[in-house]
Amino acid sequence: MEGRVRCPLSILVLFSKLCFFATFCLHFTDGSYGFSLDNYNGSIIVKEGLMSEIEFSWRNLTAPYRVFVLHKPTDLKHLVTMCRLRRSQDTCTSSNDQLCQCLNPDHFRLTKTFRVEDTGQLLFQLFDIPSLNKLINISVLPERKRPTHPHVTCSPQPFVQENTNISCTCIISDLSFPSGSLKWIVGNRITTGIELVGEKGSSPLELRYQKTLAAADHNNTWIRCDVVWQGDVIQGEVYTASVAYSHRSLKMTINDESEDMTVSEGDPLTIRCEADGQPTPEMKLERILDNRIVKKGLSPLSHSTTARCDVTDLYTCSANNQLQGKVQKTSRLDVTCKPRNVSSLHLGTVKVGDKPQVLQFEVISYPPPTSCILFFMASAEDAKGNSTQHELDTSTTVTCTPYPVRRHMSQCTLSVTDRLYLSGLYGIQITNDVGQVNFTFEITLGEILGIFFLS
Repeated sequence: MEGRVRCPLSILVLFSKLCFFATFCLHFTDGSYGFSLDNYNGSIIVKEGLMSEIEFSWRNLTAPYRVFVLHKPTDLKHLVTMCRLRRSQDTCTSSNDQLCQCLNPDHFRLTKTFRVEDTGQLLFQLFDIPSLNKLINISVLPERKRPTHPHVTCSPQPFVQENTNISCTCIISDLSFPSGSLKWIVGNRITTGIELVGEKGSSPLELRYQKTLAAADHNNTWIRCDVVWQGDVIQGEVYTASVAYSHRSLKMTINDESEDMTVSEGDPLTIRCEADGQPTPEMKLERILDNRIVKKGLSPLSHSTTARCDVTDLYTCSANNQLQGKVQKTSRLDVTCKPRNVSSLHLGTVKVGDKPQVLQFEVISYPPPTSCILFFMASAEDAKGNSTQHELDTSTTVTCTPYPVRRHMSQCTLSVTDRLYLSGLYGIQITNDVGQVNFTFEITLGEILGIFFLS
Protein backbone atom coordinates (compact mmCIF):
# COMPACT_ATOMS: atom_id res chain seq x y z
CA MET A 1 0.00 0.00 0.00
CA GLU A 2 1.31 3.47 -0.90
CA GLY A 3 2.95 5.30 1.97
CA ARG A 4 3.68 2.17 3.99
CA VAL A 5 6.88 0.06 4.35
CA ARG A 6 6.56 -3.63 3.61
CA CYS A 7 7.88 -5.73 6.51
CA PRO A 8 8.87 -9.35 6.46
CA LEU A 9 6.32 -11.64 8.06
CA SER A 10 8.75 -12.70 10.77
CA ILE A 11 9.20 -9.08 11.92
CA LEU A 12 5.43 -8.51 12.07
CA VAL A 13 4.96 -11.66 14.12
CA LEU A 14 7.65 -10.56 16.56
CA PHE A 15 6.11 -7.11 16.85
CA SER A 16 2.70 -8.69 17.54
CA LYS A 17 4.13 -10.78 20.31
CA LEU A 18 5.67 -7.73 21.94
CA CYS A 19 2.35 -5.93 21.75
CA PHE A 20 0.58 -8.83 23.39
CA PHE A 21 2.37 -8.15 26.66
CA ALA A 22 1.56 -4.40 26.62
CA THR A 23 -1.80 -2.90 27.46
CA PHE A 24 -1.85 -0.90 24.24
CA CYS A 25 0.51 -0.83 21.31
CA LEU A 26 0.61 2.10 18.84
CA HIS A 27 1.22 0.97 15.24
CA PHE A 28 2.70 3.29 12.66
CA THR A 29 4.74 2.80 9.57
CA ASP A 30 6.18 5.97 8.09
CA GLY A 31 5.85 8.61 10.84
CA SER A 32 3.52 10.79 8.74
CA TYR A 33 0.76 11.03 11.31
CA GLY A 34 -0.52 14.25 12.94
CA PHE A 35 -3.36 15.62 15.01
CA SER A 36 -6.48 16.79 13.26
CA LEU A 37 -9.13 19.02 14.86
CA ASP A 38 -12.31 19.16 12.80
CA ASN A 39 -14.17 22.46 12.29
CA TYR A 40 -11.70 24.51 14.33
CA ASN A 41 -8.68 26.47 13.16
CA GLY A 42 -5.87 26.72 15.66
CA SER A 43 -8.06 27.20 18.77
CA ILE A 44 -11.50 26.25 20.01
CA ILE A 45 -14.18 28.91 20.48
CA VAL A 46 -17.57 27.81 21.83
CA LYS A 47 -20.63 29.58 23.27
CA GLU A 48 -21.71 29.34 26.85
CA GLY A 49 -24.81 27.28 27.50
CA LEU A 50 -24.79 25.49 24.12
CA MET A 51 -23.92 21.84 23.57
CA SER A 52 -20.55 21.77 21.75
CA GLU A 53 -19.23 18.80 19.74
CA ILE A 54 -15.45 18.79 19.19
CA GLU A 55 -14.25 16.06 16.81
CA PHE A 56 -10.56 15.14 16.65
CA SER A 57 -8.26 12.38 15.29
CA TRP A 58 -4.66 11.41 14.58
CA ARG A 59 -3.77 10.49 11.01
CA ASN A 60 -2.35 7.08 10.11
CA LEU A 61 -2.56 5.52 13.57
CA THR A 62 -3.07 1.80 13.79
CA ALA A 63 -4.89 0.26 16.74
CA PRO A 64 -4.52 -0.52 19.54
CA TYR A 65 -3.82 2.83 21.28
CA ARG A 66 -5.11 5.00 24.15
CA VAL A 67 -6.33 8.60 24.11
CA PHE A 68 -6.73 10.91 27.10
CA VAL A 69 -8.66 14.22 27.08
CA LEU A 70 -7.65 16.63 29.86
CA HIS A 71 -8.88 20.12 30.76
CA LYS A 72 -7.21 23.04 32.53
CA PRO A 73 -9.45 26.07 33.28
CA THR A 74 -7.58 29.36 33.58
CA ASP A 75 -8.03 29.57 37.34
CA LEU A 76 -6.61 26.05 37.95
CA LYS A 77 -2.92 25.15 38.13
CA HIS A 78 -3.19 21.58 36.91
CA LEU A 79 -4.91 19.47 34.26
CA VAL A 80 -8.02 17.46 35.09
CA THR A 81 -8.87 14.28 33.20
CA MET A 82 -12.20 14.47 31.43
CA CYS A 83 -12.26 11.01 29.82
CA ARG A 84 -10.17 8.11 28.45
CA LEU A 85 -10.63 6.32 25.12
CA ARG A 86 -9.31 2.90 24.20
CA ARG A 87 -9.09 1.86 20.58
CA SER A 88 -8.41 -1.81 19.76
CA GLN A 89 -8.47 -3.64 16.44
CA ASP A 90 -12.21 -4.30 16.68
CA THR A 91 -13.64 -2.08 19.42
CA CYS A 92 -13.44 1.37 21.00
CA THR A 93 -14.51 2.14 24.57
CA SER A 94 -14.84 5.34 26.61
CA SER A 95 -14.57 5.94 30.33
CA ASN A 96 -17.41 8.47 30.03
CA ASP A 97 -19.76 7.98 27.11
CA GLN A 98 -21.53 11.26 27.81
CA LEU A 99 -18.33 13.29 27.40
CA CYS A 100 -16.26 11.29 24.89
CA GLN A 101 -17.47 9.06 22.07
CA CYS A 102 -15.74 6.84 19.54
CA LEU A 103 -16.48 7.53 15.88
CA ASN A 104 -15.70 5.15 13.07
CA PRO A 105 -13.24 4.50 11.71
CA ASP A 106 -10.64 6.46 13.72
CA HIS A 107 -12.32 9.69 14.85
CA PHE A 108 -13.32 10.77 18.36
CA ARG A 109 -15.71 13.38 19.72
CA LEU A 110 -15.78 15.49 22.88
CA THR A 111 -19.37 16.55 23.80
CA LYS A 112 -19.87 19.13 26.53
CA THR A 113 -21.86 22.24 27.47
CA PHE A 114 -19.18 24.70 28.57
CA ARG A 115 -19.38 27.58 31.01
CA VAL A 116 -17.43 30.83 30.86
CA GLU A 117 -15.20 29.66 33.71
CA ASP A 118 -14.19 26.64 31.57
CA THR A 119 -12.07 28.96 29.39
CA GLY A 120 -8.52 27.63 29.40
CA GLN A 121 -6.79 24.70 27.65
CA LEU A 122 -7.64 21.21 26.39
CA LEU A 123 -4.95 18.54 26.13
CA PHE A 124 -5.51 15.69 23.63
CA GLN A 125 -3.00 13.09 24.74
CA LEU A 126 -1.74 9.89 23.11
CA PHE A 127 -0.69 7.88 26.09
CA ASP A 128 1.89 5.84 24.17
CA ILE A 129 3.48 8.66 22.14
CA PRO A 130 3.72 11.87 24.23
CA SER A 131 5.32 13.69 21.34
CA LEU A 132 2.00 13.63 19.54
CA ASN A 133 0.07 15.25 22.38
CA LYS A 134 -1.76 18.40 21.35
CA LEU A 135 -2.53 21.35 23.69
CA ILE A 136 -5.32 23.59 22.37
CA ASN A 137 -6.68 26.85 23.80
CA ILE A 138 -10.43 26.92 24.38
CA SER A 139 -12.46 30.13 24.81
CA VAL A 140 -16.05 30.08 26.09
CA LEU A 141 -18.02 33.13 24.98
CA PRO A 142 -20.63 34.33 27.49
CA GLU A 143 -24.22 33.62 26.60
CA ARG A 144 -25.94 36.58 24.97
CA LYS A 145 -28.75 37.44 27.36
CA ARG A 146 -30.54 40.53 28.52
CA PRO A 147 -29.29 42.05 31.76
CA THR A 148 -31.46 41.90 34.84
CA HIS A 149 -33.30 44.94 36.18
CA PRO A 150 -31.05 47.16 38.31
CA HIS A 151 -31.78 47.78 41.98
CA VAL A 152 -31.96 51.34 43.38
CA THR A 153 -31.37 52.37 46.99
CA CYS A 154 -31.62 55.97 48.22
CA SER A 155 -30.75 57.43 51.60
CA PRO A 156 -31.58 58.79 54.07
CA GLN A 157 -34.73 56.78 54.65
CA PRO A 158 -37.66 56.94 55.11
CA PHE A 159 -37.40 60.57 54.00
CA VAL A 160 -34.97 63.41 53.42
CA GLN A 161 -35.51 66.83 54.93
CA GLU A 162 -36.33 69.59 52.50
CA ASN A 163 -33.42 71.45 50.88
CA THR A 164 -30.97 68.63 51.63
CA ASN A 165 -29.41 65.97 49.41
CA ILE A 166 -30.72 62.52 48.57
CA SER A 167 -27.96 59.99 47.70
CA CYS A 168 -28.93 57.14 45.39
CA THR A 169 -26.99 54.07 44.27
CA CYS A 170 -27.87 51.87 41.31
CA ILE A 171 -26.53 48.32 41.43
CA ILE A 172 -26.88 45.49 38.93
CA SER A 173 -25.59 41.96 39.38
CA ASP A 174 -24.55 41.45 35.75
CA LEU A 175 -24.37 43.72 32.69
CA SER A 176 -24.45 40.57 30.54
CA PHE A 177 -22.67 40.02 27.21
CA PRO A 178 -22.10 42.11 25.25
CA SER A 179 -21.77 44.45 28.21
CA GLY A 180 -24.47 47.06 28.80
CA SER A 181 -24.24 50.38 30.67
CA LEU A 182 -26.17 52.12 33.46
CA LYS A 183 -27.78 55.57 33.31
CA TRP A 184 -29.98 57.76 35.53
CA ILE A 185 -33.33 59.17 34.47
CA VAL A 186 -35.05 61.91 36.53
CA GLY A 187 -38.60 63.17 35.96
CA ASN A 188 -41.81 64.25 37.66
CA ARG A 189 -45.55 64.06 37.13
CA ILE A 190 -45.33 66.48 34.23
CA THR A 191 -42.10 65.56 32.43
CA THR A 192 -41.39 62.08 31.09
CA GLY A 193 -37.80 62.10 32.34
CA ILE A 194 -34.38 63.35 31.28
CA GLU A 195 -31.03 61.59 31.35
CA LEU A 196 -28.53 62.70 33.97
CA VAL A 197 -24.85 62.09 34.43
CA GLY A 198 -24.16 59.97 37.47
CA GLU A 199 -20.98 59.29 39.39
CA LYS A 200 -19.31 55.97 38.67
CA GLY A 201 -19.09 53.56 41.56
CA SER A 202 -16.40 51.08 42.47
CA SER A 203 -17.23 48.94 39.40
CA PRO A 204 -19.18 49.19 36.12
CA LEU A 205 -22.00 47.42 37.98
CA GLU A 206 -22.59 50.50 40.17
CA LEU A 207 -23.69 54.09 39.48
CA ARG A 208 -24.34 56.88 41.99
CA TYR A 209 -26.32 60.12 41.98
CA GLN A 210 -27.07 63.02 44.33
CA LYS A 211 -29.84 65.60 44.16
CA THR A 212 -31.11 68.38 46.44
CA LEU A 213 -34.82 67.96 47.10
CA ALA A 214 -37.35 70.63 48.04
CA ALA A 215 -40.80 70.27 49.54
CA ALA A 216 -42.32 70.51 46.05
CA ASP A 217 -40.47 67.30 45.08
CA HIS A 218 -42.40 65.22 47.61
CA ASN A 219 -44.40 62.48 45.84
CA ASN A 220 -43.67 64.35 42.59
CA THR A 221 -40.05 63.88 41.54
CA TRP A 222 -38.88 60.37 40.67
CA ILE A 223 -35.45 58.87 39.99
CA ARG A 224 -34.95 55.73 37.90
CA CYS A 225 -31.90 53.68 36.92
CA ASP A 226 -31.93 52.06 33.44
CA VAL A 227 -29.69 49.64 31.58
CA VAL A 228 -28.76 50.37 27.96
CA TRP A 229 -28.00 47.09 26.18
CA GLN A 230 -27.72 46.39 22.47
CA GLY A 231 -29.77 49.47 21.63
CA ASP A 232 -32.54 48.55 24.06
CA VAL A 233 -33.40 50.31 27.32
CA ILE A 234 -34.25 48.06 30.26
CA GLN A 235 -36.01 50.17 32.87
CA GLY A 236 -35.03 49.61 36.47
CA GLU A 237 -36.51 50.44 39.86
CA VAL A 238 -38.02 53.86 40.54
CA TYR A 239 -37.45 55.93 43.67
CA THR A 240 -40.17 58.51 44.34
CA ALA A 241 -39.01 61.47 46.41
CA SER A 242 -40.10 61.41 50.07
CA VAL A 243 -39.30 64.86 51.46
CA ALA A 244 -39.88 65.76 55.09
CA TYR A 245 -41.11 69.27 55.86
CA SER A 246 -42.83 70.89 58.80
CA HIS A 247 -46.61 71.04 58.87
CA ARG A 248 -48.20 74.07 57.30
CA SER A 249 -51.54 75.39 56.05
CA LEU A 250 -53.52 74.22 59.08
CA LYS A 251 -57.19 74.35 58.17
CA MET A 252 -60.27 73.74 60.32
CA THR A 253 -63.82 73.80 59.00
CA ILE A 254 -67.27 73.21 60.47
CA ASN A 255 -69.71 72.14 57.77
CA ASP A 256 -67.20 73.42 55.19
CA GLU A 257 -67.06 76.87 56.80
CA SER A 258 -63.85 78.16 58.32
CA GLU A 259 -65.56 80.63 60.69
CA ASP A 260 -67.49 80.09 63.91
CA MET A 261 -70.66 78.15 63.16
CA THR A 262 -74.20 78.01 64.52
CA VAL A 263 -76.39 75.04 63.55
CA SER A 264 -79.75 73.71 64.64
CA GLU A 265 -80.17 70.58 66.69
CA GLY A 266 -80.70 67.59 64.38
CA ASP A 267 -78.67 69.05 61.49
CA PRO A 268 -75.75 67.08 60.00
CA LEU A 269 -72.46 68.19 61.54
CA THR A 270 -68.95 67.64 60.17
CA ILE A 271 -65.78 69.07 61.69
CA ARG A 272 -62.67 68.63 59.55
CA CYS A 273 -59.01 69.26 60.47
CA GLU A 274 -56.27 69.19 57.85
CA ALA A 275 -52.59 70.17 57.65
CA ASP A 276 -49.97 69.69 54.97
CA GLY A 277 -46.68 68.16 56.11
CA GLN A 278 -44.29 65.22 55.80
CA PRO A 279 -44.33 62.99 57.75
CA THR A 280 -48.11 63.26 57.73
CA PRO A 281 -49.05 65.39 60.76
CA GLU A 282 -50.85 63.83 63.69
CA MET A 283 -54.14 65.66 64.23
CA LYS A 284 -56.24 66.08 67.36
CA LEU A 285 -59.75 67.53 67.73
CA GLU A 286 -60.64 68.65 71.27
CA ARG A 287 -63.48 70.34 73.12
CA ILE A 288 -61.97 73.11 75.22
CA LEU A 289 -64.73 73.90 77.70
CA ASP A 290 -65.62 70.26 78.16
CA ASN A 291 -61.91 69.31 78.29
CA ARG A 292 -62.40 66.22 76.14
CA ILE A 293 -60.67 64.70 73.08
CA VAL A 294 -63.24 64.20 70.34
CA LYS A 295 -61.01 62.40 67.82
CA LYS A 296 -57.35 61.99 66.83
CA GLY A 297 -55.49 60.52 63.88
CA LEU A 298 -53.43 61.43 60.82
CA SER A 299 -54.33 64.34 58.57
CA PRO A 300 -56.94 64.81 57.23
CA LEU A 301 -59.09 64.20 60.31
CA SER A 302 -62.88 64.30 60.00
CA HIS A 303 -65.60 63.96 62.64
CA SER A 304 -69.21 63.60 61.51
CA THR A 305 -72.31 63.35 63.70
CA THR A 306 -75.84 64.73 64.17
CA ALA A 307 -75.84 68.09 65.94
CA ARG A 308 -77.07 67.99 69.54
CA CYS A 309 -77.44 70.85 71.95
CA ASP A 310 -74.85 69.39 74.30
CA VAL A 311 -72.04 69.61 71.68
CA THR A 312 -72.07 73.40 71.93
CA ASP A 313 -68.48 74.26 72.77
CA LEU A 314 -65.16 75.74 71.66
CA TYR A 315 -63.28 73.27 69.44
CA THR A 316 -59.53 73.18 68.90
CA CYS A 317 -57.78 71.46 66.00
CA SER A 318 -54.04 70.83 66.52
CA ALA A 319 -51.31 69.42 64.23
CA ASN A 320 -47.93 67.95 65.10
CA ASN A 321 -45.17 66.08 63.25
CA GLN A 322 -41.55 65.14 63.94
CA LEU A 323 -40.08 68.36 62.55
CA GLN A 324 -42.10 70.99 64.40
CA GLY A 325 -44.07 71.44 67.59
CA LYS A 326 -47.83 71.65 67.88
CA VAL A 327 -49.84 74.35 66.09
CA GLN A 328 -53.57 74.77 66.59
CA LYS A 329 -56.69 76.63 65.55
CA THR A 330 -59.93 77.19 67.51
CA SER A 331 -63.53 77.64 66.32
CA ARG A 332 -66.79 78.10 68.18
CA LEU A 333 -69.76 75.82 67.60
CA ASP A 334 -73.25 76.73 68.80
CA VAL A 335 -76.18 74.30 68.48
CA THR A 336 -79.60 75.90 68.96
CA CYS A 337 -82.34 73.91 70.68
CA LYS A 338 -85.59 74.61 72.46
CA PRO A 339 -85.66 74.25 76.27
CA ARG A 340 -86.06 70.76 77.72
CA ASN A 341 -85.75 69.04 81.04
CA VAL A 342 -82.61 67.41 82.31
CA SER A 343 -84.48 64.86 84.42
CA SER A 344 -88.24 65.01 85.27
CA LEU A 345 -90.76 67.60 84.12
CA HIS A 346 -92.32 67.55 87.62
CA LEU A 347 -90.07 69.47 89.97
CA GLY A 348 -91.53 68.18 93.26
CA THR A 349 -93.32 69.77 96.24
CA VAL A 350 -92.65 73.04 98.03
CA LYS A 351 -93.94 73.44 101.63
CA VAL A 352 -94.51 77.06 102.38
CA GLY A 353 -94.32 78.40 105.93
CA ASP A 354 -93.28 81.66 107.51
CA LYS A 355 -90.22 82.20 105.28
CA PRO A 356 -89.70 82.30 101.46
CA GLN A 357 -88.74 78.98 99.84
CA VAL A 358 -86.35 78.40 96.89
CA LEU A 359 -86.64 75.64 94.31
CA GLN A 360 -83.65 75.16 91.89
CA PHE A 361 -83.52 73.00 88.75
CA GLU A 362 -81.52 72.70 85.51
CA VAL A 363 -82.73 73.07 81.97
CA ILE A 364 -81.11 72.40 78.58
CA SER A 365 -81.54 75.46 76.39
CA TYR A 366 -79.53 77.28 73.74
CA PRO A 367 -79.78 80.14 73.45
CA PRO A 368 -80.46 80.55 77.19
CA PRO A 369 -84.09 81.07 78.29
CA THR A 370 -85.47 84.52 77.52
CA SER A 371 -88.68 84.32 79.63
CA CYS A 372 -90.04 82.30 82.55
CA ILE A 373 -93.78 82.41 83.32
CA LEU A 374 -95.37 81.00 86.51
CA PHE A 375 -99.04 80.00 86.42
CA PHE A 376 -101.62 78.28 88.65
CA MET A 377 -103.04 75.01 87.32
CA ALA A 378 -105.37 73.56 89.98
CA SER A 379 -106.08 73.85 93.69
CA ALA A 380 -106.16 71.03 96.17
CA GLU A 381 -109.97 71.37 96.33
CA ASP A 382 -110.34 70.69 92.59
CA ALA A 383 -109.97 67.01 93.20
CA LYS A 384 -113.18 67.21 95.37
CA GLY A 385 -115.07 69.12 92.71
CA ASN A 386 -114.75 72.49 94.49
CA SER A 387 -112.51 74.34 92.01
CA THR A 388 -111.65 77.92 92.94
CA GLN A 389 -109.59 80.39 90.85
CA HIS A 390 -106.93 82.50 92.51
CA GLU A 391 -104.47 84.98 91.12
CA LEU A 392 -100.69 84.55 91.84
CA ASP A 393 -98.90 87.21 93.74
CA THR A 394 -96.14 88.94 91.79
CA SER A 395 -93.71 88.25 94.56
CA THR A 396 -93.31 84.64 93.22
CA THR A 397 -90.49 84.72 90.62
CA VAL A 398 -88.54 82.34 88.27
CA THR A 399 -85.05 83.26 86.92
CA CYS A 400 -82.66 81.22 84.66
CA THR A 401 -78.90 81.81 84.33
CA PRO A 402 -76.64 79.96 81.80
CA TYR A 403 -73.52 78.14 83.02
CA PRO A 404 -70.25 79.78 81.90
CA VAL A 405 -68.71 76.49 80.69
CA ARG A 406 -71.62 74.30 79.67
CA ARG A 407 -73.27 77.04 77.69
CA HIS A 408 -76.13 74.81 76.55
CA MET A 409 -77.40 74.50 80.14
CA SER A 410 -78.97 76.99 82.54
CA GLN A 411 -79.78 76.90 86.22
CA CYS A 412 -83.29 78.14 87.08
CA THR A 413 -84.45 79.33 90.50
CA LEU A 414 -88.08 79.50 91.74
CA SER A 415 -88.63 81.78 94.72
CA VAL A 416 -91.90 81.17 96.64
CA THR A 417 -93.03 83.70 99.29
CA ASP A 418 -95.42 83.24 102.18
CA ARG A 419 -97.99 85.43 100.45
CA LEU A 420 -99.24 82.51 98.40
CA TYR A 421 -102.36 81.49 100.22
CA LEU A 422 -103.48 78.52 98.06
CA SER A 423 -101.92 75.09 97.94
CA GLY A 424 -102.14 73.18 94.69
CA LEU A 425 -100.47 72.36 91.34
CA TYR A 426 -98.49 75.08 89.52
CA GLY A 427 -96.74 75.35 86.19
CA ILE A 428 -93.59 77.08 84.91
CA GLN A 429 -93.21 77.86 81.18
CA ILE A 430 -89.62 78.44 80.05
CA THR A 431 -89.08 79.93 76.59
CA ASN A 432 -86.13 80.78 74.31
CA ASP A 433 -85.86 81.84 70.64
CA VAL A 434 -86.43 78.27 69.42
CA GLY A 435 -89.34 76.99 71.59
CA GLN A 436 -90.64 76.36 75.06
CA VAL A 437 -91.16 73.71 77.74
CA ASN A 438 -93.54 73.44 80.74
CA PHE A 439 -92.59 72.18 84.20
CA THR A 440 -94.92 71.48 87.13
CA PHE A 441 -94.52 71.68 90.89
CA GLU A 442 -96.83 71.47 93.93
CA ILE A 443 -97.21 73.89 96.81
CA THR A 444 -98.46 72.82 100.28
CA LEU A 445 -98.86 74.93 103.38
CA GLY A 446 -96.71 74.03 106.34
CA GLU A 447 -94.11 75.14 108.85
CA ILE A 448 -91.05 73.68 106.96
CA LEU A 449 -88.42 76.19 105.95
CA GLY A 450 -85.42 75.57 103.69
CA ILE A 451 -83.94 75.44 100.23
CA PHE A 452 -84.76 72.75 97.65
CA PHE A 453 -82.49 71.86 94.69
CA LEU A 454 -83.60 69.52 91.92
CA SER A 455 -81.44 68.53 89.00
